[in-house]
Amino acid sequence: MFTYENGLFISFLFYCYYIFNLLMSINSVAEKNLNKVGERYSWLSLKPKLMRSSDFDRPFYKSAIKFFFVLIWQGVFVF
Repeated sequence: MFTYENGLFISFLFYCYYIFNLLMSINSVAEKNLNKVGERYSWLSLKPKLMRSSDFDRPFYKSAIKFFFVLIWQGVFVF
């Protein structure tokens, strides 16, 4: 019952849950309100943190690259 493959499947489910929460928190109203006061959600811990000056004028492609980097970085620890 508790095999290596089951453990991988369960960790993959947690990974999918984390990615879903990350996408929902990035696109939420709370994120927009945090941006108004100069904070944002951390992509690794999902906790509010202060924004740097580079966060205010970041183009979309850099955010997409950062998201895929976090996606791969977290995925490495699943397997």
